[in-house]
Amino acid sequence: QQAGHAVKIITLSELAVKKFTANRGEIFYREVDYKGLPVIEFRYRKTPVGLYYKVIEESSALKEFAQYHIKQERPDIVHCAYPQPFAGFLTACREEKIPYILTLTDFNIFCHYATMVKQNGQFCAGCQEGRLCEQDCPTRVIGNPTTRYHTAKQIMENAAAVVTPSEFVAKIIHKEFPAIIPYVIPHGLGEGFSNDKSRKQTKRIIYAGALSELKGVHLLIEAFRKIEGNVTLDILGTGNSFYVKRLHKLAKGDARIQFVGVVPPEKMQQIYRTSDCVVVPSIWYETYSFVLREALACGCIVIVSDIGAMPEAIIEGKNGFLF
Repeated sequence: QQAGHAVKIITLSELAVKKFTANRGEIFYREVDYKGLPVIEFRYRKTPVGLYYKVIEESSALKEFAQYHIKQERPDIVHCAYPQPFAGFLTACREEKIPYILTLTDFNIFCHYATMVKQNGQFCAGCQEGRLCEQDCPTRVIGNPTTRYHTAKQIMENAAAVVTPSEFVAKIIHKEFPAIIPYVIPHGLGEGFSNDKSRKQTKRIIYAGALSELKGVHLLIEAFRKIEGNVTLDILGTGNSFYVKRLHKLAKGDARIQFVGVVPPEKMQQIYRTSDCVVVPSIWYETYSFVLREALACGCIVIVSDIGAMPEAIIEGKNGFLF
């Protein structure tokens, strides 16, 4: 918009139906302003089961809603940052001959868990056109994983371009969909993430992010407790209550470990600037990691798992370490 283009955003909402001002059949919507950008929020009267992750939604209600707005706006191009619940919208784009670009920030286009971690906790080597999904990760929500894969394949092959944030994700997508060669465009960082400190000692270590098993926070606590001396660990974020209780139990008795809870995004710059080391101990394939790059931009040492996309940002021993 700053470059002179007309921009409109259409996004899913979880607000109550009564909050919306208009509807087209089963789709309720309203237009709001976000920092000077026009945004259409919408929701289904009754949200389809599995909409956000498992199902690739091609409902006729969404397609009709999309056709209406495409004819109203006549866009030159549509950028879809989360294609799974917008499949009906992309079908409407194709029928109206409007080119669309996809950005894939995780693996959900072919993995209904989005993580490439199987139900038994092991990494997945690939979906094999949905056959391994049915074998290793069955779910009642998806009737036929092979059909889901071929729906995704059609969405991908009809795109004008496919974009990923890292080389790692691009390679995985190309392996799963050989006809697709994604462009790699790293995500941008917000303004203000900059290095204004000189470090003499490492005294404050932080973790920032979701508290979930795949994020490996338990590994960080176990490792930290082996360190002696005047050093602290602040854990920022929230998550599943059972896992959080497990983390508190692991940290019990070590007053150097503090659970900070949720921190507003606008305060993160100052937290990075007053920290020495940021650890991202994920035990799944991180597809990018904003925390890693924000911490680097603010001059922190980073320690990250040697898996997924994170090693792309690390020069071992210079700006951080891999484990």
